[in-house]
Amino acid sequence: SFSPPIGSTRPRRVSSPVIATSLRTRIPVSTDTIETTMATPADGPSFGVVDGPEEKSRRAALYLALEERLNVLPGVRSASLSWLGLFGGNHLGLSLIDPEQPDDRSFGLVDYVSPRYFDTVGMQLVRGRSFTSYDREGTLRVALVNEALARKPFGDGEALGRRLARDDRGEERRPITVIGVVRDSKYNDFRETRAEPMMWAPLEQ
Repeated sequence: SFSPPIGSTRPRRVSSPVIATSLRTRIPVSTDTIETTMATPADGPSFGVVDGPEEKSRRAALYLALEERLNVLPGVRSASLSWLGLFGGNHLGLSLIDPEQPDDRSFGLVDYVSPRYFDTVGMQLVRGRSFTSYDREGTLRVALVNEALARKPFGDGEALGRRLARDDRGEERRPITVIGVVRDSKYNDFRETRAEPMMWAPLEQ
């Protein structure tokens, strides 16, 4: 799986923004922060290194517990987790291939999110389905893409059921199936003038 970098074993107090969506404008706004203590293995994997089942299970349980804690806070209507901050200016880009035609490469930005993410930030699903709690390690590897990425490797724009893989050795044998398409929107910066090709994967995979 794609694994977020993991840092020090020392417990750290982490401040996390709670993102609320305006019912009138549908624009996400930061309304509050919470703090929690997290401890992670010092010798954990870096991006692109495959974790063992035990580590994936431990991390998934941590994500689930944190999301549940966020969602019971007074005044919070919906909360979710994301590896990258919305409109934070940070992004992760990957070269992607169609396993059936490995010579055709596309570039896309990637984020890792929990199942409630798209509802929480107000992104509109135009086809397919979003992530659920069943999209975890040991199940079919899945992803959602935006309309820009759906058009790029798949010229007809019909991405549902199609497969993508990282352009790394061995990854063509571990493809990801597209289960949903999200409407193009600004993601990394309010000043974006066009939607970049974007893919989202479940944090628990």
